[in-house]
Amino acid sequence: AATIFRQLASAGPDSLAAAAAATLTGTSLQVAQHALHQLVNANLLRPQSQNLFQVPELLRRYAMSQLSHADVAPSTVRPRSEQTTE
Repeated sequence: AATIFRQLASAGPDSLAAAAAATLTGTSLQVAQHALHQLVNANLLRPQSQNLFQVPELLRRYAMSQLSHADVAPSTVRPRSEQTTE
Protein backbone atom coordinates (compact mmCIF):
# COMPACT_ATOMS: atom_id res chain seq x y z
CA ALA A 1 0.00 0.00 0.00
CA ALA A 2 2.94 2.37 0.60
CA THR A 3 4.06 2.20 -3.02
CA ILE A 4 0.52 2.79 -4.24
CA PHE A 5 0.22 5.78 -1.87
CA ARG A 6 3.35 7.33 -3.36
CA GLN A 7 2.12 6.62 -6.89
CA LEU A 8 -1.27 8.20 -6.20
CA ALA A 9 0.48 11.43 -5.21
CA SER A 10 1.76 11.79 -8.77
CA ALA A 11 -1.84 12.00 -10.01
CA GLY A 12 -2.22 15.46 -8.48
CA PRO A 13 -4.69 16.94 -6.03
CA ASP A 14 -7.88 15.86 -7.81
CA SER A 15 -10.01 12.94 -6.68
CA LEU A 16 -9.14 9.62 -8.23
CA ALA A 17 -11.45 6.72 -9.06
CA ALA A 18 -10.46 3.20 -8.06
CA ALA A 19 -10.21 2.17 -11.73
CA ALA A 20 -7.88 5.10 -12.45
CA ALA A 21 -5.76 4.15 -9.43
CA ALA A 22 -5.47 0.61 -10.81
CA THR A 23 -4.33 1.97 -14.18
CA LEU A 24 -1.90 4.45 -12.62
CA THR A 25 -0.32 1.81 -10.38
CA GLY A 26 -0.35 -1.02 -12.91
CA THR A 27 -2.41 -3.29 -10.67
CA SER A 28 -5.76 -5.00 -10.99
CA LEU A 29 -8.89 -3.19 -9.87
CA GLN A 30 -9.25 -5.62 -6.95
CA VAL A 31 -5.68 -4.99 -5.73
CA ALA A 32 -6.10 -1.22 -6.11
CA GLN A 33 -9.43 -1.22 -4.22
CA HIS A 34 -7.91 -3.23 -1.37
CA ALA A 35 -4.94 -0.86 -1.13
CA LEU A 36 -7.20 2.20 -1.31
CA HIS A 37 -9.32 0.93 1.55
CA GLN A 38 -6.18 0.18 3.59
CA LEU A 39 -5.04 3.77 2.99
CA VAL A 40 -8.46 5.13 4.02
CA ASN A 41 -8.31 3.06 7.22
CA ALA A 42 -4.84 4.50 7.90
CA ASN A 43 -6.22 8.05 7.34
CA LEU A 44 -3.93 8.59 4.36
CA LEU A 45 -6.78 8.95 1.86
CA ARG A 46 -10.18 10.59 2.05
CA PRO A 47 -13.08 8.72 0.51
CA GLN A 48 -15.13 11.08 -1.66
CA SER A 49 -17.68 8.39 -2.55
CA GLN A 50 -17.72 4.60 -2.77
CA ASN A 51 -15.08 4.46 -5.53
CA LEU A 52 -13.59 7.96 -5.47
CA PHE A 53 -10.62 8.92 -3.29
CA GLN A 54 -8.43 11.94 -2.60
CA VAL A 55 -5.00 12.31 -1.02
CA PRO A 56 -5.03 15.29 1.40
CA GLU A 57 -2.68 18.02 0.12
CA LEU A 58 -0.11 17.83 2.92
CA LEU A 59 0.11 14.04 2.63
CA ARG A 60 0.28 14.29 -1.18
CA ARG A 61 3.26 16.63 -0.91
CA TYR A 62 4.96 14.26 1.52
CA ALA A 63 4.32 11.29 -0.76
CA MET A 64 5.69 13.24 -3.74
CA SER A 65 8.89 13.89 -1.80
CA GLN A 66 9.21 10.14 -1.20
CA LEU A 67 8.72 9.06 -4.82
CA SER A 68 11.51 7.07 -6.37
CA HIS A 69 12.06 6.38 -10.04
CA ALA A 70 10.94 2.80 -9.41
CA ASP A 71 7.53 4.01 -8.15
CA VAL A 72 6.26 5.77 -11.29
CA ALA A 73 7.13 6.43 -14.88
CA PRO A 74 9.23 9.61 -15.21
CA SER A 75 6.58 11.30 -17.37
CA THR A 76 4.06 11.23 -14.51
CA VAL A 77 6.27 13.05 -12.02
CA ARG A 78 6.42 16.83 -12.32
CA PRO A 79 9.84 18.40 -11.82
CA ARG A 80 10.17 20.17 -8.47
CA SER A 81 10.36 23.52 -10.31
CA GLU A 82 6.82 22.94 -11.66
CA GLN A 83 5.34 22.00 -8.28
CA THR A 84 3.41 24.71 -6.48
CA THR A 85 4.55 25.94 -3.08
CA GLU A 86 1.28 27.29 -1.73
